[in-house]
Amino acid sequence: MKTLHTLSLLILMCLLQQSSAAPVSLHIHPTKDGCCFKLSPPLPVNLVTNATLTAASCKQEALIVTTVKGRRFCVSPDLPWSRTQLARFQSSPLPSE
Repeated sequence: MKTLHTLSLLILMCLLQQSSAAPVSLHIHPTKDGCCFKLSPPLPVNLVTNATLTAASCKQEALIVTTVKGRRFCVSPDLPWSRTQLARFQSSPLPSE
């Protein structure tokens, strides 16, 4: 009987972990209109290829960071990391054609 309770608890924990982890990653990325609803933690600097602020029409101000794989994440613009990244990409010269 004790084994059955332990096994049931283990199965329940596995199911809860999978169901609670899935929705979080769906809202960290910017929407099609370029607005953010949830923020991710800062990314490693060597993965960042671009950083821009969200549009003024968005309810939540955020920094949209693009990675080397083309994925986009929303990060709080109030962090020192965010200000450094934004300055890095705003001051970089445009490539000449």
